[in-house]
Amino acid sequence: MGNRTHWACRTAHALAWAVPLCVAFAVPSHAQSSLADERAAVFQRMFDDPANPALMLDYARLSARMGDFETVAATLERLIALQPENAAARLQLAQAYSAIGADPLAQYHLSILSSAGDLPPAAASRAAAVDAAAETRASGSSVTGRVTLGVSRQVSAATDDLTGSVILDWRQDMGGAHDQDWRTQFAASVSAPGDGGAGERQSLRLRTGPELRISQSTQGPLLQPYLQIEATRDSAGSDLNTYGFGVAYHHDLQGAWSVFSDVAVSWADNLSTGEDVQIGALTMGASYAFSPGTSARLSVNGQRENGTTEDRTIQGAGLAIGHSFDAPVGFDGRAWSLVGTATAQRTVVTGGTTPRTDRDYSFGVNLRGYMTDDLFWTVGLSRSTRLSDAAGFDSAETTASMRLGWEF
Repeated sequence: MGNRTHWACRTAHALAWAVPLCVAFAVPSHAQSSLADERAAVFQRMFDDPANPALMLDYARLSARMGDFETVAATLERLIALQPENAAARLQLAQAYSAIGADPLAQYHLSILSSAGDLPPAAASRAAAVDAAAETRASGSSVTGRVTLGVSRQVSAATDDLTGSVILDWRQDMGGAHDQDWRTQFAASVSAPGDGGAGERQSLRLRTGPELRISQSTQGPLLQPYLQIEATRDSAGSDLNTYGFGVAYHHDLQGAWSVFSDVAVSWADNLSTGEDVQIGALTMGASYAFSPGTSARLSVNGQRENGTTEDRTIQGAGLAIGHSFDAPVGFDGRAWSLVGTATAQRTVVTGGTTPRTDRDYSFGVNLRGYMTDDLFWTVGLSRSTRLSDAAGFDSAETTASMRLGWEF
């Protein structure tokens, strides 16, 4: 099923519109015009009342959303001179200096904040990110990662699985003042049957490519063309080798909003069945910060799989809402977080032995707490349901999980 030449033409066509869409998705011209008008109005009011701290903050906020970080820095320097104890303004000033590549000035203001020790957890996390970015640019290279070990239990099936994962993120500075890196990500995971378990699964994934700033700022839109390879081994008979390429896009709008998208083309070989599959996928979405510690992320995705004997069309959407808060009394680690998720997916299978339409729904909640700045634990509970128009494919399961982890 699925003519390779026809599929390649459709893929090229999809890339032709999807890549510009990734860029245009976050930069609507009417929004920029509206921001400019709003900023001009605030400037006029500030001109009439030059020592008004609220107007200075408004002007800096609007300038940041427009990517004018030099103006942000100049405005907040005036505000800090009037209010040297204003920690929120000083943190924004450090972020502005980081955005224009003035790392010594950014770290100077961060050191003042660190000495005062009066930042809430969410703000302290942003300060740490600015400081880490400056250190990465200074050293030219950085490696971060996460290791987890845990157990998950399928409640209805009364089975347990032992789980483990390793994630490494290596960044190599490509030079320049605008925080452009060559980024390589490696992920490995394993799920082994425990008490009553019936199957096992291992996966390896490698993604690499340059992260390019589209504007002259370390906070501007970020575009990453990448290559990706993946290997999956599954005792259920889905041993896959996958390779492909794509383009990822992210833009922090400097207000409450950020947007993202990812378009990819890949080829998969099923070593168990001999099936060859061509895959085209597109994901896009947005996140919104209601406050420094509370945010929501909405995404939609589409995927087309053309196989030798079976084709699939997948459409889905997901929502995640997270909240971070101070650790309870007696715990000295970082802020804790609570995340709720919901997903919905529709899969249409044509050809093969059982053509059908499956509808999958899931809901979950996850709590993460830190024992130290590096060691954490997570507990989660989720419910997944599949409804199919073909007999024998319906399912429902509740899963409880617990993991211990280390970040470095």
